[in-house]
Amino acid sequence: MRKRKITVLTRKEDARQGPNFEGGDFIPGPKLRAKFGIITLWRWRHDKKCGCPAPKVINGRLYFPVTDVSAWIARQGDAA
Repeated sequence: MRKRKITVLTRKEDARQGPNFEGGDFIPGPKLRAKFGIITLWRWRHDKKCGCPAPKVINGRLYFPVTDVSAWIARQGDAA
């Protein structure tokens, strides 16, 4: 079995910021839902035509790459 490196967040500010994996910034699902004022992301995530960015699932929670979300939002403005 591979050992995983565990990082412990020591400050409250670090805990509120959320994860930063592989040098990329991620936005948690609840913050993305709040940004759009929607209840769930399920339909967007499962609609192939929508093109919603794929999240990383960590401990049962969804984290979306900020760069992918920004590009996706920009494409929505072009389509309108």
